[in-house]
Order: sequence, then C-alpha cells, then structure tokens
Amino acid sequence: SSFHVPLFFSHPKIPQIEVDSPVLSTQILPTLLDLLIETSSMDEQSTKILNDLLPLYEGQSMLRPLITEQDGKQEWHFSTMNPGGTWVSMRSAAKPYRLVVPLVADASWRFTNVVKDPLELSPEEDLDVITLIDVVQNTAGVDAARWLTEAAHVAQWWILDNRRRWKFDPENPEFSNGLIV
Repeated sequence: SSFHVPLFFSHPKIPQIEVDSPVLSTQILPTLLDLLIETSSMDEQSTKILNDLLPLYEGQSMLRPLITEQDGKQEWHFSTMNPGGTWVSMRSAAKPYRLVVPLVADASWRFTNVVKDPLELSPEEDLDVITLIDVVQNTAGVDAARWLTEAAHVAQWWILDNRRRWKFDPENPEFSNGLIV
C-alpha cells in the first residue's frame, strides 16, 4: 500500500489478472486461501474449512474487487516507514492520498496525493497536523482536508491500539524517546 513490491501468483486454473489497487501483506494469505477454493484444489471438507477461515483474516483476497469503503468506513492500510520507529505511513483504499504520521516530536506530518505525485516529490509537510490540514485544504481542496482529518484520527487510534496490544509504555524510561501520544 505504501511501497511498490511485485508479487506473482500462478495457478493453471485461473486466468491472468493484474491488481493495480493498493494492497497489503495481510492480503497474501486470504488470496492464497481464495485461490485454493476457487480452483477446487482441495477436497470438499478442506474447502469448507477454508471457507470458514477466510472471513477471519484481516486482509481481503486480491482475487476479488477491493472493498474500499463499507458502511461509511474506509479500508485503511498502515505500514512502518523505518527501523528507527520515526513514522507510520497510512493510506485509504478509497482515496488517492497518503499520510505519514510522526511517532517522535521533531518529525513532520506529511501528506501526498499518490496519483498526482506518484513519486511523492512534492509533499505537503508540517510539524503540526492542524496547520497541515489548513495547508492541504488550500492546496488540494476540502475533500483532501476532510480525508486528512479522518486519517489523523484513525492514525491516533491505531497507534494507541498497537501500544496497548504490544504492551508498549512510553512512560517507561527504556522507551522514553519523545513519542507523540
């Protein structure tokens, strides 16, 4: 979703397709399960098990059209940007924007339209997300600013949820590196 990495699946019973929409590594296993089901590669009992397992995975199968938004909720894609833990990158499958969210106090928020600027050579950047929203509204329009506002909210939830999930405590002196809450 944030980086272009080629991936190739091959099976003699499926036609050639090319997926151009943003995808995540979490979509690989659901795609493999879906391939096994659709090509009748498994016996009946195994196919039933795969059909029961498939909805339990977070990612969507790449064999199906990507559901970009459902019940007013966008399909969000997250990825870490560097081993130093400075940024998290996020996209929505429903919109052509990408937001890079800082995890440290002295790093910038970064907004790009990956369709208009696929190499992201002209991002909008600011240390403050509120200021960035104003800049994006003036340069990219109201829709982009609304997306950015929602993305910042979702990013905050995602970061806090992952801290909870991985029992990360920024108050612990071992982790005191100025993380933004």
